[in-house]
Amino acid sequence: MCVNGESFRYFKGGRGLRQGDPMSLYLFTMVMEILSLIVEKKVKESDEFKYYFHCEKISLTHVCFADDLLMFCHGDLNSVMEEKHDILSHVPFKVEKILVNYLGVPLSSKRIGVGNCKVLIDKIKNRVLNWKNKCLSYVGRLQLIASVLESIHVYWSSVFLLPQTVIDDINKVFKGFL
Repeated sequence: MCVNGESFRYFKGGRGLRQGDPMSLYLFTMVMEILSLIVEKKVKESDEFKYYFHCEKISLTHVCFADDLLMFCHGDLNSVMEEKHDILSHVPFKVEKILVNYLGVPLSSKRIGVGNCKVLIDKIKNRVLNWKNKCLSYVGRLQLIASVLESIHVYWSSVFLLPQTVIDDINKVFKGFL
């Protein structure tokens, strides 16, 4: 810790920050900035580091968003296992498989298939089932489709190119509800 230009020893933490604490945003930003500088320095010093395909032009080594962090490393198994072990020995991160949802959509580097879109179709069907019991006019149902159901579909479409069969299935649900 450095105060007014003088170095001091580290201080022992107490209870820490709680969720919603205004200070947590600043702390996260500071930590991510320091991490970015460390990673940048290590990449410049390393003769072994190779960028992921198409990432060298923009010097992309990691991505931070909200409370998530993606770090890129060598693609060989030995490198990945070493990096994983090194990271997990220093920080209490949780290891996840790459097939996770992020901001409501599946995280994938490839084009998604019909199977990946089952969640989307189920989400739309569940909304419709919740509304079926209500006495809605034709115009009311049309408005719900246009304002609520289509927004779910459009959000996914802004991230992925949806297969035509998925779009057809969604339209069948809309028509059935209408």
